[in-house]
Amino acid sequence: MGFLLPEFRHIVNNRLKYIYLTFDEEANLVIKSPRITQAELEKVLIKKSAWIEKSRRKVLSRKGVISPVEGKQQVYFLGEAHEVRHELGERGRAVLEFGSGGFVYRAASFDLEEFRSVLDRFYLREARESIPRMLRDCSERSGLEPGKLSLRKAAKRWGSCSSRNDISINYRVMKLPPELIEYILYHELAHICHKNHKKEFWALVGELMPHYRDCEVQLKTYRP
Repeated sequence: MGFLLPEFRHIVNNRLKYIYLTFDEEANLVIKSPRITQAELEKVLIKKSAWIEKSRRKVLSRKGVISPVEGKQQVYFLGEAHEVRHELGERGRAVLEFGSGGFVYRAASFDLEEFRSVLDRFYLREARESIPRMLRDCSERSGLEPGKLSLRKAAKRWGSCSSRNDISINYRVMKLPPELIEYILYHELAHICHKNHKKEFWALVGELMPHYRDCEVQLKTYRP
């Protein structure tokens, strides 16, 4: 019996020197490489088959992964998981609403990319309401003054702090419990003093949030 190749998306970039394997938001395998032959590609997939399966299971186990199957979406908001109820809506106008009954998605038909886009707009709207206030509170408690705040989507990072002390927060942090959002804010504020992750940095983070190690563990259970 021959080796059954997993489904994947192959992105050719001749500027790359090596072959990279990663997963998209639905845990589908993505291969990035310079131009290679089918035989070379199959060789890599066979060699990495155990890693691919293990990594896919790990990605799927993370909270916040959106199912591509209609009616199976589960959305995380402030650390709570909510099933999404689908209702028929107007053509050309998809809407995601959140209330006491959870999430309702209204659209003429289900389109995964459209659903993800609507969900991102929801997270961005909620982040604009909450993150500036939370950062201001964390700044006052820590005595660390950031530069500008920006809210952006990022595939792998929850936040960053620039050399000018401008802080960028992934607006998908709205998936997380408030405590983990607060930890991310303190983490980035600590980078104002230390532009690295050496022991002095972690010592400061520990002063700001003594149980930060527990937060780090919990954070790894979520996918941005």
